[in-house]
Amino acid sequence: DTMNAWVNHWPTLSAPVSSPVVRIISHGGGVQTSALCLMAARGDLGPMPDCAIFADTGDEPAAVYEYLDYIAPLLPFPLLRLRRDGRTLGENCVSNATAVLKGQCTIPLHLTPDGIMPKQCSTEWKTRVVMRAAKAMARAKLGLGPRQRFPADAVIEQWIGISTDEKERVRTNSDRVFYNRYPLIEVNRDRRACLSYLAERQYTKPPRSACVFCPYRGNDEWQE
Repeated sequence: DTMNAWVNHWPTLSAPVSSPVVRIISHGGGVQTSALCLMAARGDLGPMPDCAIFADTGDEPAAVYEYLDYIAPLLPFPLLRLRRDGRTLGENCVSNATAVLKGQCTIPLHLTPDGIMPKQCSTEWKTRVVMRAAKAMARAKLGLGPRQRFPADAVIEQWIGISTDEKERVRTNSDRVFYNRYPLIEVNRDRRACLSYLAERQYTKPPRSACVFCPYRGNDEWQE
């Protein structure tokens, strides 16, 4: 309810949870979440997260993986790289012809004249990977067995790198254990301000994170 009120009455801010079981950064691999990690590392965003989790689809451009190598030693908390079991996202989409024919393809393929198909790739290969790992950490910390429910007051604080220019993407989490927190919005930073923050502190500029076949890019990016 608090987060819904925040969304509806911008610019009311989100805030840290007083005593979360674990506090994580959901690291997308791009500009905003890289800035989020480095801001956290410098103590600019309140309580330190326990870790950052990067969910690897297996199909990010080389620059993203290189930047993860660069940023990890700069953080006082672990940067975990996790991947969904089995095939990469690209391998799954190429081989899963039945899903394509049923209109259940996991990447947003271009259609003519109807635009882009709905996508499930971020949910299946990123969001669920991060949430599954965060829950495993919380269960271990609480000493819960495989079938034991989380206590009613147990909260996982998940930092998401959405900036002020993307505030329409702010959402509450459908899983009651998770509290989605948006620190970049709390400190009123858009994407450009994130880049300025990094440049002023002489950090290398992060690349844009997107799978090599993602259609959400302009002609210049396709050419590159």
